[in-house]
Amino acid sequence: VLMDDDFVVGHAESIWRDWTHNGKTYRVYGLSGVFIFPDYQREGHGRALVQAVTDYCAHQPDADIGMLWCEPHLRDFYVACGWHAMDNTVTLLGDTPQAAQIHDEELLFMRFFSQRGHRDHFAGQGLYFGWTTW
Repeated sequence: VLMDDDFVVGHAESIWRDWTHNGKTYRVYGLSGVFIFPDYQREGHGRALVQAVTDYCAHQPDADIGMLWCEPHLRDFYVACGWHAMDNTVTLLGDTPQAAQIHDEELLFMRFFSQRGHRDHFAGQGLYFGWTTW
């Protein structure tokens, strides 16, 4: 949480889950709930919050990868914050991998924190999450 005296300027959350892809289980740390009050936007506060949460995730000893999903108009912002746009990778949501549908309302971004979580393991593939990403 970023404060200006007693006013909340913005916030961001770190979340995690164990996620299995192609028979391997990864510890995924995520970035979620990023918000900066409009009067404080375009002053670097969002980037500072994203950097702080990203650093926290990257320094977890069990972190393999980081993920976030965002609206398309925020692409340049997250790329500038060091996140990798996974343009050829699709998010699949549903009951089973066979019945999953492509979730394409938001863009997937990833960071790679361990040797186990290498970009080549995910790029250009369908990534199944069940009914929800988090």
